[in-house]
Amino acid sequence: MGTAGNVVLLVDGAAGLENMGPSCFAGCVQVVDFYHAMEHAGAVLQVLLGTKEHTDYKRRLRRWAKRLLKDGVEKLIAQSREEAESLGRSAAVEKELGYFVGNVARMQYGSFRAQGYFIGSGVVEAGCKTAIGSRCNERFHRSGLSQEGFARRYGLKVSRLRYWLYHPRWRRASASAAPRWQEIRVNGWPADPLGVRDRAMLELFYSCGLRRAELCRLELTDLNPERRTLTIRRGKGKKDRVVPAGARAVAWLERYLKEVRPRLCLDTRTPALFLTGYGDAFNPDVVSRMTADWMKAAGLKGSCRLLRHTCATHMLEGGADIRYIQQLLGHEKLETTAIYAEVTIRQLQEVHARCHPSARQTEEKPLSSGTPIE
Repeated sequence: MGTAGNVVLLVDGAAGLENMGPSCFAGCVQVVDFYHAMEHAGAVLQVLLGTKEHTDYKRRLRRWAKRLLKDGVEKLIAQSREEAESLGRSAAVEKELGYFVGNVARMQYGSFRAQGYFIGSGVVEAGCKTAIGSRCNERFHRSGLSQEGFARRYGLKVSRLRYWLYHPRWRRASASAAPRWQEIRVNGWPADPLGVRDRAMLELFYSCGLRRAELCRLELTDLNPERRTLTIRRGKGKKDRVVPAGARAVAWLERYLKEVRPRLCLDTRTPALFLTGYGDAFNPDVVSRMTADWMKAAGLKGSCRLLRHTCATHMLEGGADIRYIQQLLGHEKLETTAIYAEVTIRQLQEVHARCHPSARQTEEKPLSSGTPIE
């Protein structure tokens, strides 16, 4: 993608992506994701009609879609302004139209489709956004500039730059940075009860890709050691799911339940699976601090989310279908899981060399200059 002459980036229309995309991928074509555009079209119509429940809302939204697909964004802007003026709602409508005014060139969907460009996919848009954010992150660390200086050079807001630098979405856990259990040792794992408990918790984070709140809510009845499954109750969106647990994680859990939990439990009616030294269920912030301490002791930077991302990354690199990873992590939308689907150029080169006929070694010598090619 270095030359990027025909690279098409699906973006959400945010100014930060608009400014950074061409810098990261020279010569690229930026297209605002069609579904993002339609969400904003709905916002414009809601202001004009007063409510989404208006009988004309859906019909006019379909008309917007047809006109956008025929490169009619400028005409739609002009018509909306005229209607808003007649209704006395110019200020509110102009605020919503700002999205379209700033992205006219990136909404020529008729022309884009005629050239065979992809104009709408939440998964692809999420992947493009991740690629831009990752490259921005790498470029910043190579630049030697301050955050303010880098932001000025590329016309970014400092707050947007910091989002790209520190949000986990752009700091994807890669195989080289992912913690391996043999690395997390401080003169070996401590054999005391709290050390066994901590190891069981970390193993579960890595094996099941749990969120910290999900781990804190686990109860004794949620573990099925025979089937090696965990029932996650009231996950994100208050949804339940059943996930598999690896043999090593189950082994540490069984040791914890047999040797440690009875010593920590002060009330046999306490249902929580993991208990603090005071016999209470864990608070998510306490779990984060504990996990961060173990990561720091191993020379790694991160906390619970790092282990969750590492779980997904290692499964993907092991050949797991992304939909299975989506189910394991409890993501409602596939595009949320798609951030793990990046392929490094090294991995791509290895696959290309192994699979593409022209990349395999051959004894044939290159043609000399002037030799006709059949």
